[in-house]
Amino acid sequence: MIGLARAGYSSGVDEKVVAAVAPASPAPVSGAAPTQVIVLPVQRAPMGRAPVIFALLSLVLALGAGAVYALHRSTAPPELTPEQTVTEFLSAVFLSADPGRAGAVVCAGWSGQDAVDRTTQQVEAGAHVSWDNVRLIAIADTTASATAQIRQRLPDDKQPSVSVEWRFQLKKENGWRVCEASPLAN
Repeated sequence: MIGLARAGYSSGVDEKVVAAVAPASPAPVSGAAPTQVIVLPVQRAPMGRAPVIFALLSLVLALGAGAVYALHRSTAPPELTPEQTVTEFLSAVFLSADPGRAGAVVCAGWSGQDAVDRTTQQVEAGAHVSWDNVRLIAIADTTASATAQIRQRLPDDKQPSVSVEWRFQLKKENGWRVCEASPLAN
């Protein structure tokens, strides 16, 4: 085994190292001290399994999150336009009288049951309601206004006897939501 010592020690090891490592070295320049630079490879401690396990868990977690996101995006219903939101609101209130369905398209401050109750109270009791001409009349980043022609056919009528234009105020709260629905004053 070769022993190493720092240059300048008087142990005589420097000369032994130089002779052992580089015996065919040319003779030193006159007046210069004989030195030899030896570069030894550095041994690193083994990394172990922890970084590999961490990398694999990170990869699995990232793939799982991506799969959940893709599944949610593919199964979530597409976002409705303001006009589609008004049509869905009118269907929920007048066709099915379903507070749960209405609750999905009304603002957070308005329950589905309250939307059905307040809106149906503004039409004649027992009337069959139909609508058309749902139009967007104003829109901004988070608010919109729309109108629709609401027709009522009373039980004894064969055709709609009452036709009133309604205004709908909408807000964008995780999709477009109806916040107010009322007939326009004539």
